[in-house]
Amino acid sequence: MTESPTVGELFKAKAVTDEQVNALVDAALAYQRDARAKRVTGSGSTSRSP
Repeated sequence: MTESPTVGELFKAKAVTDEQVNALVDAALAYQRDARAKRVTGSGSTSRSP
């Protein structure tokens, strides 16, 4: 079974641009930041009935 190429491999092969890699990193960081904020504030968690 063949593996999917990594972002680094795609970049070296010039299959993706600097801008595309930067956009991917920005999106991943924003997702992590949002997920962390939800955990800290308790947003999205299920509430328990007394």
